[in-house]
Amino acid sequence: GPKQDLAVTYWEDSYGPKLNGQPLPLKRNESSRSLAIAPDGQRFVLGADWTLFAFDAGGERLWQEDVPGVVWAVNITADGRYAVAGHRDGTLRWHRMDNGDEVLALFPHPDGERWVLWTPNGYYQASAGGEDLIGWQVNRSGDQAADFFEIARFRDTYYRPDVIARVLETGDETKALALADQARGSKSATLKNASDILPPTMAILSPAPGTETTSNKLVLFYEAESTTGPVTEIVARVQGRPAMVRDHSFRDVKSDTSIRIGQITIEVPARDVTISLIARNQHGDSQPATYLTNWAGETDWFKPNLYVLSVGVSHYDLKNMNLKYAAQDARDFIAAIEKQKGGLYKEVKPRLLISDKNTKEATQDSILDGLEWIMRETTSRDVAMVFLSGHGTNDAKGNYNFLPQDGNPARLHRTGIDKHIFKKYLGDIPGKTVFFFDSCRSGNVRLDGIRNGQAPDTDKIANELADADSGVIVFSSSTGRQFSLEKDELQNGVFTEALVEGIEGQASYDGDWYVSITELEKYITDRVKELTDGEQKPVSAKPTAVEDLKIIKIPQ
Repeated sequence: GPKQDLAVTYWEDSYGPKLNGQPLPLKRNESSRSLAIAPDGQRFVLGADWTLFAFDAGGERLWQEDVPGVVWAVNITADGRYAVAGHRDGTLRWHRMDNGDEVLALFPHPDGERWVLWTPNGYYQASAGGEDLIGWQVNRSGDQAADFFEIARFRDTYYRPDVIARVLETGDETKALALADQARGSKSATLKNASDILPPTMAILSPAPGTETTSNKLVLFYEAESTTGPVTEIVARVQGRPAMVRDHSFRDVKSDTSIRIGQITIEVPARDVTISLIARNQHGDSQPATYLTNWAGETDWFKPNLYVLSVGVSHYDLKNMNLKYAAQDARDFIAAIEKQKGGLYKEVKPRLLISDKNTKEATQDSILDGLEWIMRETTSRDVAMVFLSGHGTNDAKGNYNFLPQDGNPARLHRTGIDKHIFKKYLGDIPGKTVFFFDSCRSGNVRLDGIRNGQAPDTDKIANELADADSGVIVFSSSTGRQFSLEKDELQNGVFTEALVEGIEGQASYDGDWYVSITELEKYITDRVKELTDGEQKPVSAKPTAVEDLKIIKIPQ
């Protein structure tokens, strides 16, 4: 019919909203808070305290949906397909206008950096650092406290940007999943209940928090419980890095669930540190249980060594992939970081691998040797930094791969270096580990193997490496789907320019002659935004067990 003028009155913070003077049926004791009228004037939605209502032009109620808190704002999309509601909990939720079903939710964090999007069944996509914003709560019987699992614990099943991308188009999660699977060329396993694929829970029973220690050997008693199959492994970390385990004994108690009670002896340094214990089963890792040591003995004033692996690939065996400044980036990073010798670090031990006109060193073999070298040489007292500049891409399953000089996007499995390799080497380095990567270069090429010219999903690998299981601090040149830029006037990639300026001292905001991880994050983000007029946005992610590290001392 023709567009009608809907006179909705008394809808703002009122118990008695009306249409053309007639009262609209809300629930008892519920106040109307927000209103949106559809572009065709045939329908409207009212947001209330705990319900979202849709009405037709005659005031008939079309549907009502329970919502998670007051609807402070609501709007209807231009195509009339969705009502988007803004809630008290800070989420935005998309509801189908034909039946009210919620199909998608977004939580943008107030920091303006982190966000997470998810569907009602739990498929999700998150920014770097955004995975710990939501999770599954699993209630227990009786008066036992519920267990909480961050969404990252289910990453293998539920992290599906490809499903999220199709949800609003199809209006249906099941259809979106089918289309995404078809594009991937593989069918998802039938989705089980989250309660069927739960990881274990882990609790540290003793010593009591705050207990003073003067011994380098710390004994912890723990209990791990799994409702979905046996506990298969216990992993210990000190400040997010692999712990030196001196002794470990346990027994498994089988009832209707699997319970492992154990005693583990871990080597700890002569200072206060965070210890994490993680229990594993066939489905994955528990939330880490943490214990903060209270060191009361002599303090050990040692200077660590800094090990640096810097890789830059400007010239590829496949000529159409060449970049201008990736090799220069790797050189400049090493040059800036070598000035740290004698500051925070006793020695700086660099290894540079580049491929350009004259040098052809950054092959798959030599990069793997470099990762092996940095893993073997770095002790638990040292710091390791890995820097990569070149091309990266995703394989068909959405997993990140770095392309070495001899890399070929059409033969990724044989010629790329995939995320599992980075996780294996970086996750096993005993010392603190920082990973810088700038590998979403567009250059002037659309790589044949990069489907639709998409940049790799850097948010995902940042979150995976920063997970408690790997414990790596990650800096990436750009967010998930952006390309990162090179600029002739800088003779560098923009990210490297900002990183080098930062470690040469520009990033010290508090003027204390040191640059910490947090200061470096802030400087790189602001500087890259400035250099690219907001076109490129770097991201970073860091493990919860890692304190804000001072990583640079500014040369005076």
